[in-house]
This record gives sequence, structure tokens and C-alpha cells, in this order.
Amino acid sequence: MPVRKTRSAGPDAGSKGATQRRKIAVNRNVIGHGQITSFLDRAWTNGKLAHAYLLTGPDGVGKATLARWFVGRVLGAERPEIHPDFLLVERGDDPKTGKPRKDIALEQVQHLVGWLSLGAMGSGWKAVVLEGAQHLNKESGNALLKSLEEPKEKTVLLLTADSADSVLPTVRSRCQIVALGRVPEEAIAEAMRAAGATDEDAQLLARLSSGCPGRALTYFNEPDRLAAMLDQRNRLLDALEAGLADRWLALESNVPEKLPFNEATDRARETLALLAELLQDALFAANGCPELVTHLDVRERIAAWASRVGSSRIAATLEALEESRRMLSENVAGRVALGCLAAATAK
Repeated sequence: MPVRKTRSAGPDAGSKGATQRRKIAVNRNVIGHGQITSFLDRAWTNGKLAHAYLLTGPDGVGKATLARWFVGRVLGAERPEIHPDFLLVERGDDPKTGKPRKDIALEQVQHLVGWLSLGAMGSGWKAVVLEGAQHLNKESGNALLKSLEEPKEKTVLLLTADSADSVLPTVRSRCQIVALGRVPEEAIAEAMRAAGATDEDAQLLARLSSGCPGRALTYFNEPDRLAAMLDQRNRLLDALEAGLADRWLALESNVPEKLPFNEATDRARETLALLAELLQDALFAANGCPELVTHLDVRERIAAWASRVGSSRIAATLEALEESRRMLSENVAGRVALGCLAAATAK
């Protein structure tokens, strides 16, 4: 499946309105979510800005990009990431070990609180984007509460998370929740064409993105990531078609034994997310809806497996997959969770 850049990104000639819309879609990478950007823009223009927003939605749907766009609007900055009144907080790596942190640490939030207490250097506003609010632990979450309960004037916090339920209730209840839905396929394809993809590649990348523009852009700009996903997908299809022993080997290859715990958990979550897509495709194929299949380039292989095992087994496998996701949320090791999935689907 070739993915290639054939022309430079940039607005096409046309009406002023069309050019302005294209500038937002490409230069700021806000693809879709027009109602939400309009809602936030009205809140800012009318002086009705909430002190904290929690943007929720699946990985790659555009939460962090939209947050940065809005911070740019508030600060009047084309590049908010270099503005002195902008602060980004994310889980990141532990400076002592160089490995991914398990949580957003207490000292990170304490720095955020202290930074907000200082005067602004620009327009008078200060803005924070906290990515991955689901990684706030009890200590760091509690440290954030005062900034949420007693916000400083002219400050706004934008938190992102996979879902509202994944965030500590004490934090969630003090934010205005804004849920980002999946973006229509054609809107993503249009953005991919604007970024330089051929029409064929744009359509395929849009379909593979499952409504998450960030995924399509990552696959287009980083062909190695696309190749890795396709390789992982083949291993997962092998796992579905294999016996128990081979199924386990195919699943565990996605999470090497010596990976640090946090990285192994992230890998296991990625594996389960891709496997869920394949199983959903199998259900579509088994129930006579092939046009809804996401992974079009392997649709025949998926349909053949679905026909062989039937809808009941596919549904049971999806249930077992959700149990493995629950195990990961309770800090069960990634390889253990995948092993339980392999055993639960043995037949």
C-alpha cells in the first residue's frame, strides 16, 4: 500500500472563506470538530470562558491539537508552544530513569500551580494544556484541585483524556467536559489530499484512521509507523486464525518480555485497540455489511475468518478483549492480560 507525498501542503486558490478554512485545517491541523471550535471561539469572544475544560476522545481524534489551537486563540499566538504564558504538562519520561512515567507526578502539578500564580508576560492571560489527565494519580490530582476550585483571573486550563470516566472524579467534576467525536472519513481524506497525498492514498488513510485524523497524519508523515501497524495487523490476524499456542506467541510478540512495565502496558493497549478494530470488521463482514469494514485492503481475509467462526465467537472474543482492557486498567501486566485473552478465546 503506497503512501507518498506528491505536492506541498497549503491552501488552494479560491474564495477567501475557503482559503481561511483550509489554513485552519492544514496549518493548525484542526481537522473536523467545527462545532466545537465554534463553541470555544464564541465562549472566548463573549467573555464566557470556563476556567477549565476536559477534552475527551480516542487517541488521534485531535484533542491536543484542538487544545493548542484554542490556546493560540486566547494568547493571540500562532505558535503557542513558544509563548511565555503557555505551559504544557504531560506524563513524559522520568528524568531519573529516562523511561516513561507511570503517572503525571506530584512535582509536575506543583510546578503548574506555582507557574499559574505568577503574573502573565503578554496579553494578561495564561494557559495550560495538560495532556493525558487520566494519568493524574491521587496525589497529583489533589494538588490540582485548588487551581480548579479557585482559579486565578485570566487563566484557562485545557485537560485531555481518553474518556471522562478515566479521570479522577474530583478533577472531572470541576471541568467543563467537551467530547470530541470521530471525524467523518471524507473530511480526513480532504485534509490528507491537502497535505499532499494522492486521492487513492488519502481515501485509504482516512479509512484506516477510524475517524482519528492524527492517525492518518502520522501514517502519512511517518511511513515506518504505517509499516509497523501493518506488520502488527498481520500478526494479529495470524493470532485469530491460529491455535492456542500460536495465538499466544502471536499476541505476546507485540509486548517483548523485557519492556518496562509502563511501556508494556501502553503496547498492550495499542494491541487491543487494533485487535478490536479487526474484530469489529469481522462482525461487519459476518453480518453482511462489508462496506463498513475499516481495513479494506485485507477485507477478504477478515471475511473468510468471520465466515468460518461465526458472529457468536467474534462477539465472545470482543467480550474477552474488554476484560483484558479492564485488567490493564487495574495494573495487571500487559503480557498477562494478553495471555488471558489468548486463553479465553481458545476453541
